[in-house]
Parts: sequence; C-alpha cells; structure tokens
Amino acid sequence: VEKVVGKYFVIVKVDVVTNPGGEEMYKKYGSDRGVPAWTVLDADAKVLADSGDGDKNVGFPYEEKEIEHYVKALKTALPKV
Repeated sequence: VEKVVGKYFVIVKVDVVTNPGGEEMYKKYGSDRGVPAWTVLDADAKVLADSGDGDKNVGFPYEEKEIEHYVKALKTALPKV
C-alpha cells in the first residue's frame, strides 16, 4: 500500500496544533472525527474520502474494519489502480 500511496498521492502532514491554519484545514476538509485523521482530496481540493466512519474515526487504521475503510477510500480516490 505504501508504494501505491507514494506513487499516486501527494502526502501533506498537517498538525492541528503546531501548523498555522491546521485546525481550520481539519474542519474544512472532514468531519469532526478526532485525531489522527486523514482526508483524500482531488486536484481541485474536493474531498473524496476521510477517516470518519460514521461515529468512529479510523485515522490510524488497525482493526480489520478500519483497514477496509482505508482501502475503500484509496479505491474511491484511485478507481483504476
């Protein structure tokens, strides 16, 4: 998965505490889901998927259902991969 992510995505780490504007970005590009969180945007900054899964956050996917959510997000962003 890491090779796919690095090949097809630009990864930007934003800390809601230390990056100026980080908290605003967090709120703009996803639900209030807790941290860590991630959001997949297209080239026009449209949200394709995020780490919110109903009332849960899968910001650090570990359990099988969380990993399924993450893989689904990748497939949404890159349906041909």
